[in-house]
Amino acid sequence: MIGKIHDKNSMFLRISAGEAKRGRKKYELTISPGGTPIVRSLWSGKSFTLSWTDIIGLAIEAGIDKK
Repeated sequence: MIGKIHDKNSMFLRISAGEAKRGRKKYELTISPGGTPIVRSLWSGKSFTLSWTDIIGLAIEAGIDKK
């Protein structure tokens, strides 16, 4: 699995990056002071984080190294 789900009681030091909507669901978009992206579902209260290692892996899978 790529990324990690954190329960609604998890705490993070966060910097706001905005919000997003998808249908009726709303998401709080933040960044940790170290630069880790955090998406929080306002519906469930759960958060999702994606490490830089995961991001690099996704970039490689998408073809970033292809000429």
